[in-house]
Amino acid sequence: MVKIARPYVLLFLATATLLGQTKAAQVAKKPAATKPSATHIGKHRLGETFAEWLVIEAKNIDASQPDGQDLAQIRQFGSGAVSLGPAGYGGFSWTFRDSKLESAMVGFEVEEAAHQMAFLRQSYGPPSNIGEVLVQNEFGARWNDTVAIWNMPDRTVIRLHVDRGPGPCVFVNFFKQEQPEAPPTNPYK
Repeated sequence: MVKIARPYVLLFLATATLLGQTKAAQVAKKPAATKPSATHIGKHRLGETFAEWLVIEAKNIDASQPDGQDLAQIRQFGSGAVSLGPAGYGGFSWTFRDSKLESAMVGFEVEEAAHQMAFLRQSYGPPSNIGEVLVQNEFGARWNDTVAIWNMPDRTVIRLHVDRGPGPCVFVNFFKQEQPEAPPTNPYK
């Protein structure tokens, strides 16, 4: 009887070892949870530090311009906004909080709406949502604005707003979607 039990023990040990190896192999094959890649705005990304932003923009900064005061404020306090690029349309406005890039905005003439939509589609894919929004001013005038929104995997939201009201223009905003609050737990369970 001892001779019969021994092969079963060996068979049991071999099977357990193989199952353990299979389980280990299955765990090893599971893809690691990856963080979504950052959405870039040219060479920038939301959340980059002010120091990182300065390195990228160093060649575009003229300390003699009024922007220099805005940069000094951000350097000192960690918060503020600075505009770079051409005056008027086409220049970016960068906003920092706690020394990190929080949002970016750029404006264009309304005639550029189709071009900007095409550039955004080329860079970020089709929008998550696009539609017309009825707008009315205090005098009762009404018009439709176009709004397109891209919800990126890293929680960056890109919003194109074609404002056809008085002083028509196109705004493109980049900002992080707020982290959803955890639902309240039931204290009675």
